[in-house]
Amino acid sequence: MGEVGVPRRRSCADGTPWFADRATESEIGAAEDAAVTGLPDPVRVIWLLNLLDYEAPQGSLLAYFVSSHRRFATQTAEVLDRIGAIGMAHVVRRAEAAMVANASVWAARHGQMDQAGKMPSYLLT
Repeated sequence: MGEVGVPRRRSCADGTPWFADRATESEIGAAEDAAVTGLPDPVRVIWLLNLLDYEAPQGSLLAYFVSSHRRFATQTAEVLDRIGAIGMAHVVRRAEAAMVANASVWAARHGQMDQAGKMPSYLLT
């Protein structure tokens, strides 16, 4: 996994890293955003969908939205609309709205975890 959480397991048939990973692998934050924007549209679409596809099985949409990948949610929902996945686009938008509406609660819980150095017991039940 790369520093920004992008899975690095993909490669071309000859073993070289996948194009989008090569284009974004050393970038973080705003630099990664710029690198993604500069990708050819078909590659950018696949890259955005791959983030969602990678995170969701790891821990549902929660994993996607508590990671740095959440900043791509709006673009991802737009891409889902473009490919005809209207229902999933709606789910991503609703999840994003819920995360925004509850941002202060999430920040407080993350602070508690950081202070304790572990997950609070109410998150383990």
